[in-house]
Amino acid sequence: MPSPCQSRDHKGADLTRRHRFLTGAALIRTAPLLAKFIPGNADKARGDPMKKAAIEPAVVLYSGGLNAAVAAAIAAQEQPLALLHVHYGQQNQAGEDLAFEALAERIQPKERLTLDLPHIAKIAHGTKFDPRQPPPNWSESITRLAETSIPGLMAAMLTAAQAWAARIGASKVYLGISEKSAGPLPQLSAVRPEWSREFVQVWNHLQNVTSVDAPMVIEAPLIDLSRGEIVKLGARLDVPFELTRSCQASGDEVCGNCLGCASRAHGFLDAGLPDPILAQAVTA
Repeated sequence: MPSPCQSRDHKGADLTRRHRFLTGAALIRTAPLLAKFIPGNADKARGDPMKKAAIEPAVVLYSGGLNAAVAAAIAAQEQPLALLHVHYGQQNQAGEDLAFEALAERIQPKERLTLDLPHIAKIAHGTKFDPRQPPPNWSESITRLAETSIPGLMAAMLTAAQAWAARIGASKVYLGISEKSAGPLPQLSAVRPEWSREFVQVWNHLQNVTSVDAPMVIEAPLIDLSRGEIVKLGARLDVPFELTRSCQASGDEVCGNCLGCASRAHGFLDAGLPDPILAQAVTA
């Protein structure tokens, strides 16, 4: 008797999809990361300019933050980049916009797009939308989770990213999410449930089930790395950290108190490296 998960017309394909989901193959390619970035590997991605032009781009969901910049650097080892930045009514939108444009000007991606999702602010709530309310202190991230977490936001952004990817001929979307944090800070997957291995696995399984052709794959190469490990990896890949912004507050100056600022500070501390943003603030 056919399995309930099999369709009448695509039994073999569905069995393959189910196997790929259960084994975790082609879902999250995270290990070993550092082995990918040995000298010479970048040359493989560069190659002949004529061949490079034929390589499909990789979409990177880019907020302007540190993790997203490292994810973009990883993707760039193998493919041309297509950077996607999303407006959803966040109070730090202006700062994120500056970071996005600065990185795009520096690396000159093959494609770039800023997309508005105005419905998010209309149906959701929390301090992320109100510039009059500073984001919670990092120590309150768990107790004030309802104010900082936006249910469905990641799903909405991924849906948009995958639609754009299909339009430009890309089959991968990169996320800079990580389950881990740094120092005494709470696990990021506890504060932001969508920043988890389970979410990425289920989303990729959904793409396998619903795709009419080759499935779109979400890549989360930083998912198992701590903030300090991400900073070290970014330094090896020459990520321009001075062009990134981690603060969740509005305004030109970073607040230094939110989870984004605290996680960034502990990340550079754990990595034993200076934060160029802090250095700029000290010398200004």
